[in-house]
Amino acid sequence: RIILLMHAPACTITMARKNSTPVAQGRRILRVAFCAILFVSYYLLCQHDTPIISPKRNDNSLSSETIGVSGGGGIGGSSNSVSTCVVMLLSDRDDDLHNAILAITSFDHHIQDNFTTPVLIFNEGNIDMEQQQKLANISTREIMFPYVNFSAYPPEFDPQSEPKPAFSKRSKFGYQQMCRFWITRLWTHEAVGENCNTVMRMDADSCFWEDIDAGDPLPGLKLKDQVYGANEIALEDGRFVHGLWDLTQQYVKENHLVPLNSELYHRAGDTYKKFGRLPSFYNNFEIARVSFFRREDVMNYQTMITEADPFGVYRQRWGDAVVRYLTLALFAEPSEIDLKAVPTSYAHGDAKWARGLNRGCPGLPIGMLD
Repeated sequence: RIILLMHAPACTITMARKNSTPVAQGRRILRVAFCAILFVSYYLLCQHDTPIISPKRNDNSLSSETIGVSGGGGIGGSSNSVSTCVVMLLSDRDDDLHNAILAITSFDHHIQDNFTTPVLIFNEGNIDMEQQQKLANISTREIMFPYVNFSAYPPEFDPQSEPKPAFSKRSKFGYQQMCRFWITRLWTHEAVGENCNTVMRMDADSCFWEDIDAGDPLPGLKLKDQVYGANEIALEDGRFVHGLWDLTQQYVKENHLVPLNSELYHRAGDTYKKFGRLPSFYNNFEIARVSFFRREDVMNYQTMITEADPFGVYRQRWGDAVVRYLTLALFAEPSEIDLKAVPTSYAHGDAKWARGLNRGCPGLPIGMLD
């Protein structure tokens, strides 16, 4: 492109000259044709550029969001449609960036995928080019940075007029926006729709600490008919499920639904009746079939949870883990769920949790971010 721009002044002068001799006129015609080719080439190069972080959009809907791309140890790569993607949601905090490097490094070292699985690092557009380059340089696999607009809320929800929620983290509704992203916005994002048939979620503060068996299809699902690979089943805090079970039962009744996984569904009802709590999938790790979660009946339920009154995700802090459990209880057959998808070598967070073992993620090597 620099070479093309260097020729621009000469092209301008050529077009401005008026020569009378036939030889001079012939030369001028050739130069004009050459310049036309240069300008067309420059235009086509500009049309194919992809910014590393795309401009933010004032978008209050669930529609796709503009993305930026980085890949293959450098900036400016693009992804072809692939079967499985690793997905993360990342802030620009130094500790989160450190953890993400550790997570991706452990994935590279212990997953037998020949570095073919791309990593989509969803972010709010505040991970700058230098930070993106550091993340991209740690792996030979493709790494992309799709943009998520966390300043956009459901059209009928006004965050300014809402009181501060009982639970907040980093910002007034920051945690709730994260939950909304994993419940609905992930599935409608163009980065997922264009690149992924299946997604494996990893939180930034998670890792694998030993090799996964070569016969394990991780990061994909084990069977083609499965729609979900689950982590452990946990219990959601009773403070954060107020109204969710009643709303789900009402939705089932009004839409004449028969829950397809009666065991999971009745377990939820019994747990709520006895303890005022609801089961959830510990979904800092999960494998999900994109087409299932984009299915109309599934999306209608998920959208009702995040986009409509009573806005329990924002006001009651309904979490994505418990909503994921209820979604699968309603719409997935037992055979479509792998309840033992998480490998024993997976660890998450400061609790050093890994299938009940006191084993967690090691620290970053000194100089990793230098």
